[in-house]
Amino acid sequence: MVDTFGGLYKQNIDKISQKAADLKILILGAYRPKDMFKRLEKIRDCLRQKGFINTYLVENLCDEPRFDKDNDIHWTRKSNYLMKNSDLNLFVFFADCDNSGVGDELSYFINKTEEDFRCIVLCEESIEKISSRIRAKIKEMKLRNIDIKAGDDLDACELAYGFINTVLMTERNRIYKNSPFLRI
Repeated sequence: MVDTFGGLYKQNIDKISQKAADLKILILGAYRPKDMFKRLEKIRDCLRQKGFINTYLVENLCDEPRFDKDNDIHWTRKSNYLMKNSDLNLFVFFADCDNSGVGDELSYFINKTEEDFRCIVLCEESIEKISSRIRAKIKEMKLRNIDIKAGDDLDACELAYGFINTVLMTERNRIYKNSPFLRI
C-alpha cells in the first residue's frame, strides 16, 4: 500500500522505466555520407544510455534469414519488416544529405500501418528543408515532429528522449496493447 502521492508517483515512474527498457525503438535515417551513419549511431547510443536499451538502426539487426538475394530488395524488405515490428520508429531527416530513403520509409510506414502514434520525426534545421511531399504527409497525418539543431546530435537525442517519454505517457495503452501494463 502506498501512503503518499509521491510514493504513488514513484511507483508509476518505476513501471514506465521498466517498460522503457523493453521498448523496441528503430531509428531510420540516411546512412550516406558515412558521417550521417555515425550521427545516427550517436543518437542510438545516447538513447540506450538513457534506458532505452532496445534502440537499433536497421543495420544493427540480423540479416538472417535474408529477405531476398538482391541487396537492395533485402534492405528494403528488412526495413519494412522492422518498422512494422518496432514499438516506436524514429525518423531522422538530416540537413545537407539525400533523405530519399528515410522519406520512402516514412511513406511506407504511414501507408501500411495506420499506426502514426508509433512514429516520431526529427528534422535537422527545419521541416521546410525536406521534400514537400514528405512534409505534406507529416502535416496531413499530424505526426509528432520537431526541428533539431544542425550538427548537434546530443540535442537530437535529448529531444528524441523527451518525445519518446511523451509518447509513452500518452500512448502507453496502445503501444503496450499486448503487454500487461498497469494504467496510470
